[in-house]
Amino acid sequence: MLSSSSSPDIEERDSPDMDEDSGQKQETKDQAPDKGVIIFSIPDVALVGSQPHSNRIVPGSLHIVDKGHGKYMQWQRSDSPSPERSANGGRGEPAGAARSPDRSEWALLEPAVGYHHSRDNGKEDSVSMSPPAADSAEFRPRPIEVDLSEIRSLRVTERGTLCVIVQSDGSTTSPLRFPSSAHMDSFLDMVNSVTPIVRSCKDKALYLAEEQSRPARATQGTVDTLYGFARFSERLVGTGIKLVRDFHQDPRAATLTGIGKVAEIVLNRGLEDHRPEEAIADALRQHSFELEPPRLQSTQHEGFEVVTEIRLGEKRPVARQKPLSQQEWDDAHDVEGRIPDPDALRRRIFHGGVEPQLRASVWPFLLDCERPELTTEERRAARDQRRDDYFRMKLQWASMSEKQLTRFTGLRDRRALVEKDVTRTDRGEAFFSGTSNITLLHDILVTYCMYNFDLGYVQGMSDLLSPILFVVKDEVDAFWCFVGFMERVCGNFELTQKGMEQQFSDLHALLQVYDPTLCSYLDRNESSQMSFTFRWLLVWFKRELDWPDIQRLWEVLWTGLPCSNFVLLVALAVLVQQRSTIIESELGFSAIVKHINDLSMHIDLESSLKLAETIYGQFRDGSRVPAPVLRILDLPVPPESEAGSSPPAGSAPAAAGADSSPAGGQRSHDSSVSEDERSYEIALASQYM
Repeated sequence: MLSSSSSPDIEERDSPDMDEDSGQKQETKDQAPDKGVIIFSIPDVALVGSQPHSNRIVPGSLHIVDKGHGKYMQWQRSDSPSPERSANGGRGEPAGAARSPDRSEWALLEPAVGYHHSRDNGKEDSVSMSPPAADSAEFRPRPIEVDLSEIRSLRVTERGTLCVIVQSDGSTTSPLRFPSSAHMDSFLDMVNSVTPIVRSCKDKALYLAEEQSRPARATQGTVDTLYGFARFSERLVGTGIKLVRDFHQDPRAATLTGIGKVAEIVLNRGLEDHRPEEAIADALRQHSFELEPPRLQSTQHEGFEVVTEIRLGEKRPVARQKPLSQQEWDDAHDVEGRIPDPDALRRRIFHGGVEPQLRASVWPFLLDCERPELTTEERRAARDQRRDDYFRMKLQWASMSEKQLTRFTGLRDRRALVEKDVTRTDRGEAFFSGTSNITLLHDILVTYCMYNFDLGYVQGMSDLLSPILFVVKDEVDAFWCFVGFMERVCGNFELTQKGMEQQFSDLHALLQVYDPTLCSYLDRNESSQMSFTFRWLLVWFKRELDWPDIQRLWEVLWTGLPCSNFVLLVALAVLVQQRSTIIESELGFSAIVKHINDLSMHIDLESSLKLAETIYGQFRDGSRVPAPVLRILDLPVPPESEAGSSPPAGSAPAAAGADSSPAGGQRSHDSSVSEDERSYEIALASQYM
């Protein structure tokens, strides 16, 4: 199973006293006790960087260190003086994790912090759309340390040279590239000597820690779940208890503030020095959403619930095409500048995206800023009108005096939120490393508050605007493209959060039909609400993909093909690709949250898009697919799929994992709460209330 071969450049030491006659310097003898003794080394193990360094390969070395109380894998850059313990308490740290000073949590309304207009002689700074010089800071990932006894699984790909480690808490390391498969075999043998591992029979790339080494960790995980707040974020605990108390006094205000805090925690993970994933999981669990998945295909018949068999269509691989070229874009217009067949153009973009240099012209079309039926002259006149409209709205707030703002609380508070967010939006990108383009972000978002004052500004909107501004490089065009984008996703930012609730429900329904085994596993592990996908759906994978990939994904989604909810199929595709790791590593809720968050900048967009399109075809070509699922995907609903219709003769039982809840498809709230959650709430109440 595991190779025992070794390579000449792999150093193994049985003890610090070996090789006394070799003349080699015994460095391990002189190491401090807390650093331990190096017993195994592999040079030239590189770390594969993540965004904004997704193509960076950082050379380094890997060591196995015996600290007396346990053996640890350590990776360090080649220029590091010695193996170090990573800052996250011994767990693997994704490469390039951003850090910033601590900030207060986001609430519904907060005072302005961190951003002010700079003025010279009463005039605002001039705004330049030219990208500032790139930050010259070198990419220097922190060392990684993993307790070998805490390894839950390892995924080995690329012919045995690339390894990703998943730990018992769900932590996922950045990919480590080994010099050869022989080096990988030697590393796996060393891991196996501490934590016995076996190759998964379902996924040949996955190695799993054997069952006998898990009970102690599982027990500790339960304790951590029950008493996690005492060990982690005191501030978050106080917030949670306050929200419980406030809920009895003012349910609506308490709920809205709670949702805001979840957005702050989830969206800004990685911007703080450290925010334990258990705290994120607890926040998501505490503010879980109540809308349940829709009813699947079932009826009541003579006292029994009959669920018809669901058969999906054949899994047909799809191929992505080359991006839309300048020639194709020009050919899509007639001599007067109209686009005679906009649907064909959208189909072409869906299958291949757009060449980067064309995006400034194509994105306004995709976002309904430029109507396809207009001629070139009509389009120019419409653009002039949009420019006048924009600056008229901008002048409404820009001309207000400070005295006026003191009597306009709504606008003042919205500006405070905008000012807080724009200073931390995509600052790793050269385009936003200066101040002028940050000023543009601010001005566009505040002007949007005047355009749509009912919605105003909600955290996360700056993430949606920044790629648009980067691409179109024009303040007015960026604003109206942003308006078009918000028309599609405004439900994500409603303070009632009904839009997010519905997406969680729809995603659960899709998963329940497509992969009942994975859905059932998530249900058993407190994850039926799908709240761990909050960040994916809120800002359309903005925090999960690197800069070029997010542009390519968005232009595909903006086509509205093959359905308006294609983003849910992308999310489903990513989940399905992780099913082996989640199920066979037996991840619990907190570990699932951690694992999903650690996927950031390590999602293969092309394979996810292909699988999402394949999944759509399977639903489309399937038989007896539940009507609610067909409606989610904008597919026609045949009469036999309508909920409540009589089942055809010979109906078979549902696929494993299908919902068998009471009539109406609504699971009671009490039944969805696990014993651990009840115990956790009791422990929390007794400790802090």
